[in-house]
Amino acid sequence: MIGILPCAGMGSRFYELGRAYPKCILPYQEKPLLVHNVKWLIEQGCDEIYIIAEHHKEKISEIVKNYKLNAKVLRPKNKGGLSISVKTALKKRSNKPVIILLGDMVVQEDPRKEDFNWVSISEVKDWTRWCMFDEANNIFYEKPEKKPDTNKALTGVYFIKNSEELYDAIEEQVSKKIKVQGEYTISSALSLMDSQFKSKSLKVLDFGSVEQYFRNKGIKKGRVFNEIEFKN
Repeated sequence: MIGILPCAGMGSRFYELGRAYPKCILPYQEKPLLVHNVKWLIEQGCDEIYIIAEHHKEKISEIVKNYKLNAKVLRPKNKGGLSISVKTALKKRSNKPVIILLGDMVVQEDPRKEDFNWVSISEVKDWTRWCMFDEANNIFYEKPEKKPDTNKALTGVYFIKNSEELYDAIEEQVSKKIKVQGEYTISSALSLMDSQFKSKSLKVLDFGSVEQYFRNKGIKKGRVFNEIEFKN
């Protein structure tokens, strides 16, 4: 099975912190997010793991080396969005299953192994900020302006049974220049696949923004001292 960790973003929602460090190497439970994610992909059965890095690729490669992670770091062939990063790790004539896991999150449970395509979801109220998934009609809505007939939002884990089908879908997406807000989104590629997708509600921690990072990282409390009273 192929595991893909897209980590090529510029970290703009992390402001100055994002300029200095890629989000995937920031610490969670005293280890970089990347370490947790590679471990999770191995537990799911991935024997090929690719980390797609552009921003601070050298720092990501250093983490892979220092922690002896069984993963390869690749630079996307060009910029353009998540689909381009994913395609960097795929081969034309490969029918292996593939798991895509966004690099700025941590999955806290193991999904059951299934023989169908699925995406991780969470129910949300603000549909304009998310890619929404209408499972009944197998439709993906990328940050829709009007409320779709679903409250399920994608949370960053994708399982595709046949990686070649995904490769072909991204090829078609790029050839037709199907973009959303100037980017080749993975949801547009999934929409081009002649396959039904189901949803899984997985427990995940999202570290996509500074606020989410500090809320979820579990900062340890500082030292606490006894009160001292001076008498004479």
